[in-house]
Amino acid sequence: MASTKQLQEENEHWHQVHVLWINELEQWQRETQRLVAWVYKLEKALPEQSMLLQQHQALIEQHEQKILQYQSGLEPRCLPEDTDFISIKRQLEFHKTLKTLHNETKLQHLKLKQGYMAELDKFKDLVKDVLTDID
Repeated sequence: MASTKQLQEENEHWHQVHVLWINELEQWQRETQRLVAWVYKLEKALPEQSMLLQQHQALIEQHEQKILQYQSGLEPRCLPEDTDFISIKRQLEFHKTLKTLHNETKLQHLKLKQGYMAELDKFKDLVKDVLTDID
């Protein structure tokens, strides 16, 4: 049969183990909070341009449709016998308009690309910071 002293020692050991467990739990909670903070920072750092990207894609697709319509109108099988039907002057004006639209879309695309790549680089740097901090 166990003595009172042995029971007290075992109880004391349990208390010590419980303190260790509580310390571990508190450490895990701190780590979790730190990781949640990193996740929040990462989420905020993600390039948030989905709406802008969709609008730009729609603009490119519209431009492509206009070019296809323009091209099909220039094919000999589409032109009437009377070539004055669409004067060369009118074709050149339409072509100039398409060229302007293309150049504007090109500039918008380059600007969007630069901004997106800069944000993506910042995000990658932040991910590296997270990985360094987690280790």
